[in-house]
Amino acid sequence: MQRTHRDQGWALVKGPGFGVEGPLLLPASGNDEDAQAALKENQVVEFVRVRYGMQIIFEVMVPRDATVAELMAMLSARTGLKPWRTILTKALPPVSEQTGHLLPYDYTSNDDVLDPKQRICDIGLQADQPLNLIYLGTFDADFNRN
Repeated sequence: MQRTHRDQGWALVKGPGFGVEGPLLLPASGNDEDAQAALKENQVVEFVRVRYGMQIIFEVMVPRDATVAELMAMLSARTGLKPWRTILTKALPPVSEQTGHLLPYDYTSNDDVLDPKQRICDIGLQADQPLNLIYLGTFDADFNRN
């Protein structure tokens, strides 16, 4: 929106839509200085991607202090996957020296399995590093591709 032909402005739209789970804007906790400090420290939101196999199936912006359980609830709401059948890891299992292929998921390091109580900011994700989904149900039957 423009107030004059030289000015630029913005409009906030509230309501369902946009295909996004969770808020697009977060209120500052007090004053603008707090918001600016949080942005500088990158403490507001985190872009999280989840892959199944090698395909990204879910992307979302979440508050950095959200828990893995909250992320799994968002994943479930969007995809139809059951949260109680969902395990998220921050690394894939190692590659077999004999075959050169990934080992089964039961070879995933315990340190890489995310605890539902763990906060997103404590995972230590690198830029462009997706989380990995291990699904204990029937993925093709439960996954909603919309």
